[in-house]
Amino acid sequence: MRRMAARLDVDVVAVSDPAEAAAAPVVVVATNTGVGTGRVALEGKWLTPGTTVLSIGSTMPSLREIDTEVINRAALVVSDAPTRHAPSPGI
Repeated sequence: MRRMAARLDVDVVAVSDPAEAAAAPVVVVATNTGVGTGRVALEGKWLTPGTTVLSIGSTMPSLREIDTEVINRAALVVSDAPTRHAPSPGI
């Protein structure tokens, strides 16, 4: 952690609970939650209004790293996927 903090010139804090990490003003989700586990790394209920979420993982239901609530609560969703692949509300 010290090395990362020095390299990026930011505070780096380890947490044992993902909900604690979601309290940050900017949350970056870059995980592999595993095929068919049904688990996500970030749940919308953990977020406070105004949080910026950057998710670089899959949006496929079997691989996604954020839950539906994250998308449904978003004021803006930006995606590099063609519109025909965009998730529908309530996925």
